[in-house]
Amino acid sequence: IHQPLHASDHEDSGGNGVRVAFALPSGETMKSDLHSAWDTDFVKLAFDTTDERQIAKQLVDGASAEQLKEWQKGGAAAWLAQSYEVAGQTTYGLLPGFNNCQNPDFDAKRLTLDQGYVVQAKALIPEQLLKAGARIAYLLNRAFAQ
Repeated sequence: IHQPLHASDHEDSGGNGVRVAFALPSGETMKSDLHSAWDTDFVKLAFDTTDERQIAKQLVDGASAEQLKEWQKGGAAAWLAQSYEVAGQTTYGLLPGFNNCQNPDFDAKRLTLDQGYVVQAKALIPEQLLKAGARIAYLLNRAFAQ
């Protein structure tokens, strides 16, 4: 539930129905759908490696114990609401032509995501992944302590 498009839908199959394009650091253009961009493409851009262990280490090394504890508060409904809010403000909210949560005709064309959108996504991905890890660790620790 921590990837924003897993917590929202604007009658577009969670972003699968929104075709997007954006520039890669190499200058090439990546064509994808919004859901895949958030689940895969932006994750790859956010880290300098594809090694999951190294990514996990980078994430954990950058987190404070206080922040992890704060993210573990609440429960699944609150965590889902947080991701829904991220989707409304950023994932959908920053899309070209998407104002006030009105659903434009996404089928009409491929949306070009500007570098500002990509930068925001790359900055948000690590935090969302770290929240997910902190929360699953919390749930597992509680489950196995009983």
